[in-house]
Amino acid sequence: MIWPLRKLPRYEFGSDDIKSAIVHHKYVYIAYADGMGTQLSFLDFILSRLYRFDHITILFDIRKSDYFSFYNDGFDQDQFNQIIQFNSARVVSDIQKIDQILEGEPEKVFSIAFYQHPFMETYLKEKNVKTLPWDELARLRRGFRPFDSLLRPGSKLTKSLERETHKADQKLGVHARLGNGEKLYRSEDHNSSRLAEEFIERLDRESGQMFLCTDTLSFLEECIKRYGSRVLHTERFMFPEGCGPGHSVLGCLPEQKRMVLHNKRKELGPYQLIHDAFLEIFLLGLCQRIIGNTSQFSYYARVSRGVPFIDITQKRGLNIF
Repeated sequence: MIWPLRKLPRYEFGSDDIKSAIVHHKYVYIAYADGMGTQLSFLDFILSRLYRFDHITILFDIRKSDYFSFYNDGFDQDQFNQIIQFNSARVVSDIQKIDQILEGEPEKVFSIAFYQHPFMETYLKEKNVKTLPWDELARLRRGFRPFDSLLRPGSKLTKSLERETHKADQKLGVHARLGNGEKLYRSEDHNSSRLAEEFIERLDRESGQMFLCTDTLSFLEECIKRYGSRVLHTERFMFPEGCGPGHSVLGCLPEQKRMVLHNKRKELGPYQLIHDAFLEIFLLGLCQRIIGNTSQFSYYARVSRGVPFIDITQKRGLNIF
């Protein structure tokens, strides 16, 4: 379907306008194109800023995430609910309900402009969406809210967690976001080989088992070769070397690699990719501590679960992902 967001006028930037929008609207529409970690951190950011405004309901539209780009088989709400559900009545993720609101009450809806992703910036401009600027929203007072209680694993994810929990529970967590050949437009000096070497140097000083999450198969294989049975990981599908992290085809990949990624994504489908992402996100939250580089994928573990985090890139000020 064509969503009726184009009916909404563009929002003018400014603090007074933001206050007015919050007071005079009932819903905030979130449709952000990026990985699952960023989806959660973005949702948490919005909730924490708007928690005092209990008349605002958040419409969380997963269809606009990168997982569904180039996927034309519609949306299966049941498959999504088997993976993850939201406990809060203030978050609506049911696509049918979201469409009903967008079609029936567009004048009561505004959106949030988070211009980190060029696709979403273009989308918002084309649809003429009423938007609140990210930097202005950030000035609102942040309040404490237990984000951990917001999420509830669905039946399929629950079974996977029961099977995999022993791999992460009270273990050292490692999240290595190396990009798998991806070159992001926002990264001027991304060197995955350099990052991989820094991880190895740090892990060489560790002992005991580790739960490893990475988007790069060669790094996983190197760690298994180096540390043997100490390395624990899920059996999720790993995209071929050089094809990017899997959730997005928007990275500046060579055309041949982009097609390989595109075909693999179609073969797996978005629900398996979302399941695998949430599985690792929840398992990282069970770890005793985490060694990683800057990435929103570990947000749930770091922020919601309070798992101690060691950022290997912090000393040199590198903030890539």
